Amino acid sequence: MKSDLSTRNKKFKKSNLHKFFNQMELQMFALIGLAFLMVFSYLPMFGIIIAFKEYKINTGISGFFTSKFVGFKYFIEFFTDYRFGELDRNTLVISTFKLIFAFPIPILLAIMISEV
Repeated sequence: MKSDLSTRNKKFKKSNLHKFFNQMELQMFALIGLAFLMVFSYLPMFGIIIAFKEYKINTGISGFFTSKFVGFKYFIEFFTDYRFGELDRNTLVISTFKLIFAFPIPILLAIMISEV
C-alpha cells in the first residue's frame, strides 16, 4: 500500500512537470503580457519620482538615486510664475481647436467611405 502511494505521488509530480512544458506557449504569452505591464505601468513611475527631486539630466541614471528630494518646490515655482496664466490659456485654446477640428474629420471620412 505504501509503495502504491509513493508511485502515485511520483506520477503526479511528473504529470505536473509535463503539463508545465506542454503549456509553454501559453506561459510565453503571459510573459509577454507581464513585460508590457512592467514597461507601461511601472517604468513611468520613475518619471513621477523625478518630478519631486532635484534631478539633473546630465547625471544620468545615477542622478535618479543620488539627487536630493525637494517635494513640491518646482510645482509651486511653476504655478506662481507670471507666465502660468498665458501657458494655461494657450494649452486650453490649442486643445479646444484640436477637439473642434480634428475630432469630426475621421467621422466625416468614415461616413463618406461608407456611402460609396
